[in-house]
Amino acid sequence: ATQDFILMSYPVMPLGTVELFHDAVYYSIKWSPVVFLSRLVLTGNFHILNELRKARQNHTSPLDIRYWSTTPYLCGPDHSVKYSLVPTSLLKSSLPAQLTDNYLAENMEKHLAANEASFDFMMQVQKDPVQMPVEDAGVEWSEKEAPFIKIATLRIPSQMFRTLEREELAEDLSFSPAHSLADHQAIGGINRARVEMYRHLSEFRHKQNNKQLIEPEK
Repeated sequence: ATQDFILMSYPVMPLGTVELFHDAVYYSIKWSPVVFLSRLVLTGNFHILNELRKARQNHTSPLDIRYWSTTPYLCGPDHSVKYSLVPTSLLKSSLPAQLTDNYLAENMEKHLAANEASFDFMMQVQKDPVQMPVEDAGVEWSEKEAPFIKIATLRIPSQMFRTLEREELAEDLSFSPAHSLADHQAIGGINRARVEMYRHLSEFRHKQNNKQLIEPEK
């Protein structure tokens, strides 16, 4: 079995409940994003607009930034945890003068052409189920009350990754919270919803591309 760690570049998922995520999709498609934003204001969720705004950033490179799981996972039968990746590479990229569609891939390519990339893999253990809820990924678990603990080092060796073979592999792969060991399975409503959405989207994409669903063996 494989274990997918699906991470974001922001500590919370602003639309952190199934209800909020449903409303975002439903009202944006049926009417318009403006209607959904108006609904957020009318229902007292104005703070979510601020979180959405702060989450939009132009990063220098995917190898330069910190990541968070935002959603919780089991760690054995007795603990709920969140994950984080903290960059530790000495090399840092710069924003180009013009932000092209491919600038992030180009900066990664330059980085890995002659240098490795590294991250500290961190885990945060839930201390208080009320202040650190499982069912709302929009609530940031306090690092003061539950500091992240380093449990591993992730190293990405120097390599040339922008090849046709790698691009085809990327198209064939699927990532999902469902890809996990039993002791580390995803929990919470958002993860349960993601499992179903990701499955349907992956099946549709592979059918459109006339490709077979695969799981890497290593």
